[in-house]
Amino acid sequence: MPISADAFLESDQVQALELAMKSSRFAPKIAWEICERRRLQLHATLASGIPETDLDRYAAVVQDLLDQIGPISVCLKGPFLGTRNTGRIYFPVYPQKIGGDDAFALVQKSIGVSPTKLYLVGYYHMRQELDPLETRELAELIDQWRDRIVVRTTIPFLELYATNDDLALSARVHAKIGAKDAKR
Repeated sequence: MPISADAFLESDQVQALELAMKSSRFAPKIAWEICERRRLQLHATLASGIPETDLDRYAAVVQDLLDQIGPISVCLKGPFLGTRNTGRIYFPVYPQKIGGDDAFALVQKSIGVSPTKLYLVGYYHMRQELDPLETRELAELIDQWRDRIVVRTTIPFLELYATNDDLALSARVHAKIGAKDAKR
């Protein structure tokens, strides 16, 4: 699920959060240059590990689904720290519900992937471990922002990436899959 850098960075809430991050004690430990590179490829992964030989088939299946459900509305909430990639700060994505299911679960089911119910846009990356004071400051910032909606937008298309790294910085778009009448 690509997220428009404009929709993300022009949000007043994201700008206020970014200012808080840059004003923090831990700001020098954020890899700001990676944020710059990520802006062009902001996304949440809906399914991974798809064999390259199946990409066209999956693109067609998802196209059929998007033709039925149309563009997908989403909101991103404030920052989230996971337990797996602890050097990243994510934004959880909440897709619209369609017939009782979240729209991304429908996409996952359509290609035979178990719904994850967790969709994250990774943006901030730490270059070093935080000391205890920095960790406390980050925890307070996350607590302050966690339940705020920072972006509301509509996703007119999904992208199928071919990539060899988990940041998708080296990704190439294999297919753009748009809903009927959506701008691709």
